[in-house]
Amino acid sequence: MILAMELVYGGFAQIIAGMMEFRKGNTFGVAAFTSYGLFWVSFVLLLLLPEFGIATETPDVYMGWYLLSWGLLTLFMFFATPKVNKSLQFVFASLALLFILLAARDFTGSEQIGTLAGKA
Repeated sequence: MILAMELVYGGFAQIIAGMMEFRKGNTFGVAAFTSYGLFWVSFVLLLLLPEFGIATETPDVYMGWYLLSWGLLTLFMFFATPKVNKSLQFVFASLALLFILLAARDFTGSEQIGTLAGKA
């Protein structure tokens, strides 16, 4: 159920929203929505492909680098929002923190950091 939601709502719906932002001429919206939509699609594939025997499981440290990369991109996106409303700034700041915490969990194997990041 969670993977389906990640793929459809997190992935495809955000990609569609990004294309809608393109029609409005909102470059930031295009970059944000399509990037995070494709993040969810790629994340689901990283989890599912090993289950189907198509790929090997991603080692934790590699997943840590993957998540850290998204955290840095999100941090850059946060710095691009100073003239936007405060709620959007909060979304990007908290999302950057989340990605960095998830990466730290994968680098260290710490269950406490995982719990702090919301990973059960």
